[in-house]
Amino acid sequence: MNGIVGMQHLIGETDLTAEQRGYLDAAQSSAHSLLALLNGILDLSKIEAGRLELEHADFAIRPLLDDILRPLEVVAQRKGLTLTGVIRDDVPHAVNGDALRLRQVLLNLIANALKFTHVGGVTVTVERTSDWDGVVELRFSVADTGIGISEEQRDSVFEAFRQADNSITRRYGGTGLGLAISARLVELMEGEIRIESQPGEGATFIFTARFAHAHLAQPAAESVAPAAAFSGAFRPQRILVAEDNPVNQTVISRTLEKAGHQVALAHDGRQALEVWASSRFDVIFMDMQMPEMDGLEATREIRRMEEGTGARVCIMAMTANAMSGDRERCLEAGMDGYFAKPIRAQEVIDWLARRETVPGPTPA
Repeated sequence: MNGIVGMQHLIGETDLTAEQRGYLDAAQSSAHSLLALLNGILDLSKIEAGRLELEHADFAIRPLLDDILRPLEVVAQRKGLTLTGVIRDDVPHAVNGDALRLRQVLLNLIANALKFTHVGGVTVTVERTSDWDGVVELRFSVADTGIGISEEQRDSVFEAFRQADNSITRRYGGTGLGLAISARLVELMEGEIRIESQPGEGATFIFTARFAHAHLAQPAAESVAPAAAFSGAFRPQRILVAEDNPVNQTVISRTLEKAGHQVALAHDGRQALEVWASSRFDVIFMDMQMPEMDGLEATREIRRMEEGTGARVCIMAMTANAMSGDRERCLEAGMDGYFAKPIRAQEVIDWLARRETVPGPTPA
C-alpha cells in the first residue's frame, strides 16, 4: 500500500490529460478504500488478540471535537445537512485517556450518521454522567435524522462485516467494520454503546467512556501567535533514506527530491551505517525491518558512535509495524520520531518545513 499510494501521489504531480486525471482519481479513491479496510481488519485483529492497548495522556475535549467536526462539515454541506456539536457545561475542560481511539469512535459514528442521512442533520452531544475517585464518565451521543434502524437489526450492526441488511451494502457501500471496531474500543474504555432508533425516524448512537482526571489548565483568553507570525527561509536538507524495498525507495526519494532536498539511499541498516559515517546528513529516514541489520540495530549503533562527539543526527522511523509498543521501541533505540506506512507525502514535507523554518523578527 505504501508503494501504491506513494506512486499515485508522484503520478499526480506530473502533467496529465483530463481523462488520465479521472482514472488516477478513481485509482486513488480505490486505494484509500482498501487502506481503510486493511486498517479496520488490523485494528479488529489487534483487539481480538489483546494487543491493542490504550494510551494515557491529558487532552482537551473541545479542541478534539472541533478537529473531528471540521473536515466532516464539508461532507455535511455537500449533502445540505447541518452538523452540530454540543458540550454541556458540566463536562471537564480536559481528561486523561486515549484521545486517538476516542476520535476513531466518534469519526466512525458521525461519518456513519452522515452517510445514512439525506435531510436534516447530525448532532453530537457530550455530557458528564458521573465523577468519582479520580474517574469521570462521559456520555457521547450522535443523533441523526436519517433512515433509522429496526429493532431486529440493532444488535447485528455491531458485528464484524455485518450491516443492517444486505441492500445497505449495495446502496451505501462500506464493510461493516466501523461499528464493530467502535463497540470494542468503547469496551476497552470501560463504557457501553447502544442505539435508539426507529425506521424512517433517524438513529441515536450513545456510548459512555471513562477517563482519569487531567492536569491541563483551562487556556487563557489570549491566543498564541499564529504560525504566520514567523518568517522562514527554505533550506535544502541532506537526507539519508534507509529502505530495502525498491518501490518504497523511489516513492520517498522522489517525494523528497521534488521538495528540493538532497537524498542518499541505503539498502539496509549496515549500508546506512557506512553511508552515514562517510558524509553529513541532517535527517535519516530509517525503515525498521531490513536485511543484514534492521533499523533499530542501526540506530543504536549510530547513537553509540555519536557518543562523546557532541553530534546527534535526527532519525525518523518509517515502518508498517502497527502493534502496541512499536513507537516505544523506536524511541528506546534512539530514534526521534515515527512515520507509519503508507507514508503521507505531505505530512513528511510539512514536518521537514517545520525543521527548516527560522523564526524571523518579532512582529509588531
